[in-house]
Amino acid sequence: MNPITLLCAGAAPDADPAGALRLPPGSALQRLLAAGRVSHDRQLSGDPLPELPEDDWLRAEFGVPAGSAIQAFGGVRHGLTPPWWGLRPCHLHLGIDHALLTDPAQLALEPAESAELARSAAAAFEAAGLRLHAPGPEAWYALGAPWDLQCWPWTLASGRHVIAYQPAGPAARAWRRLLTEVQMGWHEHPVNQAREQTGRRPVNALWLDGFVAGPPAAPVRGLLISHCPALAGLASAAGWQVCAHDQPLPDWGRDAGPVLVDLDAWRAPRRLGDAHAWRQAWAEADAWLDGPRWHALRAAATGPLRVVLTGERRVLTLAEGTGRRWRWRWWRRFDALAALAAPAA
Repeated sequence: MNPITLLCAGAAPDADPAGALRLPPGSALQRLLAAGRVSHDRQLSGDPLPELPEDDWLRAEFGVPAGSAIQAFGGVRHGLTPPWWGLRPCHLHLGIDHALLTDPAQLALEPAESAELARSAAAAFEAAGLRLHAPGPEAWYALGAPWDLQCWPWTLASGRHVIAYQPAGPAARAWRRLLTEVQMGWHEHPVNQAREQTGRRPVNALWLDGFVAGPPAAPVRGLLISHCPALAGLASAAGWQVCAHDQPLPDWGRDAGPVLVDLDAWRAPRRLGDAHAWRQAWAEADAWLDGPRWHALRAAATGPLRVVLTGERRVLTLAEGTGRRWRWRWWRRFDALAALAAPAA
């Protein structure tokens, strides 16, 4: 069978005491699941969480071993061979008693700037027994043996006080020493001086996302439709086909394996706390679900539909009703938006 899963990371409004994240009436999701049900509704615990709820779900779905970070799997798309560490050039906003991680996407780091900063940092990594590989401004990688560290991804720490998200473990001091050396080299680097002269934030830190030791143990192979580099790398490592949203769909016949569609428009608004953009993401999702690509996937599907929605700590799975008892209950209409708006079970 080739069932379809829609991953709506950041779409669940489970942490909204002010009611800013109001769900739109009559969405395509509501129409899709008119004869559906709540399959799973789980609230994650931990302070802080080890990873985002969508990463927790992906870890179980793809069989990612403990110790390997979902956000570091983008290295697969650059032809890297494990082991490696995932890194992200970033800006820490330093206050009197706090340091906040600015969302790295807001840096707008140019490829040439990234390459210059990487050249400046390479020697420090070599001295630590690692080789720095920087294929682009969005993600860097440090190739070499693992340190004994627990890391938190930048996607979890973005916009937050970083003290709770610093790498921890026996090798934490070695990482801080390496990071300090890199930061000293960047303090008056020409790239940062030029950025500050044009009103842009300097790149003053590296964020360590975590480690990749090897491929996931996905039980089956399938098709991923996504723009997310980390998710694309994860699926590629599991032997899946990967297709971006704006690329032609591959020839995906019946019984060819599961399809995972990553509807990612909620991710950035969730990180940035942008309620208006979060509501716009619903409109973008509706437009995609009303389009020809989605209808082609649904026509070829031989399995049921799942919709996985995540929030700050919640993983909610809605599923099509299947079997005889669902076909006979033609008068029943499942309220998917009410299930979303309700507190997590």
